[in-house]
Amino acid sequence: MKKHLQTILILFAFLVTSCLNAQCWFSSLHDNLKIGSEEFKSFIKNNEEGFASYKILYEEASALKTNVEELTLVSQNLNEINRTGYLKWKASLASIEDLTSFLRTIDEATTVAQLEGKGIKAVFRGTTRNAEDKLFSGNTNTIENGISTSTDPMVALIFAIETATTRQERGILQIAIPENISSLRMSRPNVRVQYELEIIFETPAENYAKLSTIEISTEDARKLVKEIYGEDIPSRIDFKGFDNAVNLTRELKHSTLEQAYEFYQKAIKYNIKK
Repeated sequence: MKKHLQTILILFAFLVTSCLNAQCWFSSLHDNLKIGSEEFKSFIKNNEEGFASYKILYEEASALKTNVEELTLVSQNLNEINRTGYLKWKASLASIEDLTSFLRTIDEATTVAQLEGKGIKAVFRGTTRNAEDKLFSGNTNTIENGISTSTDPMVALIFAIETATTRQERGILQIAIPENISSLRMSRPNVRVQYELEIIFETPAENYAKLSTIEISTEDARKLVKEIYGEDIPSRIDFKGFDNAVNLTRELKHSTLEQAYEFYQKAIKYNIKK
């Protein structure tokens, strides 16, 4: 490792010179490779995204540039950070945590007005229709306890595709806005609320379908997800496979409420609701 670091330092000596004595990220990394912790040096050596991660933190959060935990987090999310910028990406993480905390508090006394007050402008449900266009009513739990929706269109899409794959039916995404579902009663979300950003409405699937303003195919929903989030959602998801809906939503980089509303607005042109 010491020999490897010496090689890096020689390379950086040239890069530092090219900075004309200015404090650029090259010279900063050069200095920190000399005085930084062994954990930091190991990260730079072993992580192929180490330089890029350091540069981002140097430019946008300098105090964290040698923090290995933050460097690791950045290295795992470079595509999103390069799209939005580190500070905006970091703010979205905080907003998701705040949203999750609110969703955990939902119960029978919660009103749709409170959802709106939290910034929730649309809710999403993934389901299927058969060859005769009949809506899937849901599993036993759905029929008895109410339908599951999400503030994240990607979550709803993933479950729609899994259901379509399992039932060999046409997958759809239904979108409702608060003003159309204000009379619906809610209940507590399941234990996976942090992964599914779930809101349960105590109403049959057919009634939610009537109240929803938009219905689009999973194919068009996948296009929108790619456009807005840069994510490729599989066209088939096997319930019995490792990459099933439960595992996919666990690893998902969740939608902010602003992105979800953008999805709703762009979904209007794909609306197939009769």
